[in-house]
Order: sequence, then C-alpha cells, then structure tokens
Amino acid sequence: MRALRIGAVVLLLALTAAGLRAFAQWRFDAYLSGRAVQALAEDARGETPWRWKFTDSENLVAGRVFDAGNFAFTDGTLTVQSDGRAFEIGLPLPSPLDLRRFPQLDISATVDAPGSLRLVVAQVLDQPALYSAPIALVPQQTPYRANCPELAWQNKSAPAPMPSHGAMLRLRVELPAGAAFRLMQVSAVRVPIMKWADLSTMVDISHSVQTSTVGVATPSPILVSLDAATDLIPQPVLLLKPDSSIERQRAFLERARTLIPAAIIVPAPAAGAVEARAHALGSEANAMRSLRNVAWIALGAYWSALLLAWRWPPRDPRWRAALEAALVSIAPLWLIAGGFFTGRLDAAQIALIASVVAYVAFLGIPRDWRLNGSARAWLLGAGVAAIALAIGLCAHRWDEPLRAIGSGHVLRYFGWALIQQYLICAIVTSRWLRASASRFAAIYLGALTFALMHTPNASLMLATFAGGLCWCALFLRERALLPLAVSHAASALVLIALLPQDWLYSAEVSARFFQ
Repeated sequence: MRALRIGAVVLLLALTAAGLRAFAQWRFDAYLSGRAVQALAEDARGETPWRWKFTDSENLVAGRVFDAGNFAFTDGTLTVQSDGRAFEIGLPLPSPLDLRRFPQLDISATVDAPGSLRLVVAQVLDQPALYSAPIALVPQQTPYRANCPELAWQNKSAPAPMPSHGAMLRLRVELPAGAAFRLMQVSAVRVPIMKWADLSTMVDISHSVQTSTVGVATPSPILVSLDAATDLIPQPVLLLKPDSSIERQRAFLERARTLIPAAIIVPAPAAGAVEARAHALGSEANAMRSLRNVAWIALGAYWSALLLAWRWPPRDPRWRAALEAALVSIAPLWLIAGGFFTGRLDAAQIALIASVVAYVAFLGIPRDWRLNGSARAWLLGAGVAAIALAIGLCAHRWDEPLRAIGSGHVLRYFGWALIQQYLICAIVTSRWLRASASRFAAIYLGALTFALMHTPNASLMLATFAGGLCWCALFLRERALLPLAVSHAASALVLIALLPQDWLYSAEVSARFFQ
C-alpha cells in the first residue's frame, strides 16, 4: 500500500509538471496572439506600433533626461530646461525599431530659442551609437520630421550608413542656456508604399526554431533570407508552431525581433482566430479603450466577491478556508497568468493589488506562525538552497561569466521572498490545510499556486513548483517564515547567477517575460 501511494504521488507530480508546461505554452500562444491581433489591427488602420507619449518618468529610459539641468512633466508634456550642454532623451524600446519600414520620426516639440536635434541610434546595445545630421529647431515650429534615409549618419569619427533598426533610440538636443525644449509626442511613420500585412502569405518558421540552438546568438538562415526578401514591403507575418520548448521559442522570438523588428509572429493554433479578431479590431476605433475596461470590470467583480465573502461567509469552516485561499490567489493569478503585468501598473491594477494586500492583512489576524525558526528549520531551509546550488553548478555554462548580482538586488529580493512566503505559506497553504484536512493536499495546492504565479516562464514554473513543495512542507512543519524567506532568496539568486540566461530569462513573468 505504501509503494502504491508513493507511485500515485510521483505520477501526480509528473502529470502536474507536464500540465504546467502545457499551461505555459497556452499562455505563451495567447500572449503572441494578442500582440499579433493588435499589430494587425494597427496595420489595417495605418497606425504605428512605435509611439511615445510623455506623461511621467516611466516614459523615459532610466526615468530621466541625460545631462539635463532640469526637467519636468506637465499635462502630457516633457519640459527640459537647458543649461547650455547637449542633453539626450532616451525613448524606451520594448522591441527594436524597424527603421526601414518605419523610417520617419514625427517629433511634436517646441522650443523658445534656436537649436538643433540629432537622432542617436544603436543597432546593438553594446556597440557604438550612430548620430544623424542635425535638424534645425526653430521657435514656433512643430512638428519636426526626421526622415532617416535623407539624413547623413556618422559614428564618432566617420560617416556611416543609415541604421536598419534600433535597439536604442535617443533624441540629442542642443539649446542655449536657459532655453526650454517641450516634447509632447514622438511616433515612427511607415513608408508610404508599404502594403498591409497579409495573413495568406505567412511563412512557417517552426523548423528553424526546432533546429536552432538555445543560447546561441547566430542569426537563423531563414530569418536572414526573410529579411533580405522583405526589405520594405509589408510587415512580414511569421507562423510559429509549438513544436519545440518554450525556451527555444522565446530565444528564436528574440532573434526574429532583432533581425526583423516589424515582424508579426502568429502562433499556429490560433492563426484563424487571430485573423478574425484583427479584422474586427481594425474596424473599431475605440477597441483598445474597451479592452482597458476589462481591468476595471475584473476589479469590480473582485470587490463584489470580497464583500460577499465578508458579509456572508460560509458557515462550514472548511468551505470558508477554501474560499479565502481562492480569493487571495485569484487576483494575482489573473494579473500574472493573464499576461497583464508589464512592470508598470495602471490605476486598476494598483487598486487590485491594494485590495489583495488589505484582504491578506485582514486574514492574518490572529497569527498562527512565527518569524524566526528553530535550528532544524534553518538547516532544512539551507538544504533546499544547497540543492539549488548543485543544480546551478551542474547546468552552468563554464565558458560564460556569472551574472553579477549587487547587494541592493539581494536585499530587494529577500524582501520580495518574505512577502511571497507569507502569501503562499502563511495564508494560502494554511487555509488549504484547514479546507482539506490533508497536509499533502495543502502542500500540493500551495506549490501549484506558487508555480502558476510565474506563468508563462515554463522553466521557472517548474522550479517554483519544486521549491514550493519544499517550502510549503517546511512551513507546515515549523511554522516559521524567516528561514523560508532566506532559503527562497538564496535559491533564486544562486539559480539566476548560475543558470544560462535563456533558461530563466532573469526570472521574468507575465508580459515581462516577452520584453
């Protein structure tokens, strides 16, 4: 009987691991489908995927203007006060800018004294930037149009050809001391002869994904040939079948964006639906506004559920515990697994997170855990970190350097690990134990919740499921959070430092996994 139980547990864990990978692939495809629908709809409306507005510091690279004496944001306008030096405004690029298909930059800006503006473009981040010829800035004139093919380009010392794409884009402005530069919007404009994207001409790149090597930066031959064949005419539409691991697909996706930044990548299982949704969205001017309302609708539904759970809780303690665990989990799972977390929270997402925090604080009284633990708790937590270290050493590519991790990163991650352990162990796992009266069920459900909060990073989901099983089990045994948080932070930082970058992708989740 004991052997049968062990076999059943092993089978369940194996099926769960397979299920997590399948779920990650589904969310991977869903995210690509959503991006493809948006890109095709923008294409049909003649809009651009590269547009920058300036409402706060989040709209700037590094959150500041480089070499500026003073700058401020007012009513959607960035105002920079010159101190006589040239200053640079970095424009964030979630994906490289395709300067062959979108070669003109429309810059809505005004100045109150004559000056000049240059475009600063780097095709690869670790290579020297190219500078355009200066564009005259004249008071009372706006917008300014920078047509890249018509501008002369140079590096620091010699003329250079126009860059085909940009991994970095800055505006370099020179004005007299005391003069102001006011920037409202920048947008990249497509070439006039460019045709609309055609889904009937999709190119299947799946074979190249299967035969490519993860972690190797060598351009794929099929991408090189596509880039040469689709120099200007429509945005290429690439078909991607889920016939390889998510890590391999993610690595290939990054290469495709680097070589053909304007490419629209469509997952094969959703190709038909993508085309239908794109046609519908392309004909609706307010479609994106209606999509933004989804977050507020979800927030209203969550508030209603919290109110009902507080006002009319289930009488059975087991059902109440299950409801509490579900309400704590569902909001972050919707935000992360739904692909809505980009690293920058909007008002609805902030309100949602605040609601979860308030509810968790309400559930945390009275406390059934302690902060510090026994020597045994610390030793068991150290054992989990030791296993992570062994895995990292075995998988590390010794011809590559370790990833540097600063002390600030360590401190921030420890705080984040403590928050996660409190949420998953002290709140969710404890309530699943009350609901199921089974330690194994509580540990399993707590670890599963933890793994799903790292969607769609498949490798990270498997790692957090394994770690979650250990930490949830240790919590139910020791009821101490600090040893678990230290173990969690140490394990994660060791794996991030040692594992190849293309395994965990800096432990990014949700929409950030694709950035």
